[in-house]
Amino acid sequence: MKKILGILMILGGIGLGLYIGLWWCLIGGIVSIVNALKAPGPVEAMVIAGAITRILFASVAGWVSAMVLIIPGFLTLTKREALFHSAHKI
Repeated sequence: MKKILGILMILGGIGLGLYIGLWWCLIGGIVSIVNALKAPGPVEAMVIAGAITRILFASVAGWVSAMVLIIPGFLTLTKREALFHSAHKI
């Protein structure tokens, strides 16, 4: 059961990292810029700045969100949680 849970956590981490980094940050940032430029009226600088920030930090957001599930998944597979829990008892 622990192996299945570990594998599901790793696969979920990969999926979450791809979704956050690629779809939400990178593609969503590009779409936000295009929509801001196509909108009638004045261009909102904060919308474009936020979209550029999302694009710049897409890889960081993807890696961090992926590691939130991948690291515990590997710890579950390798049974190193005993070492992790013993370090907190000190």
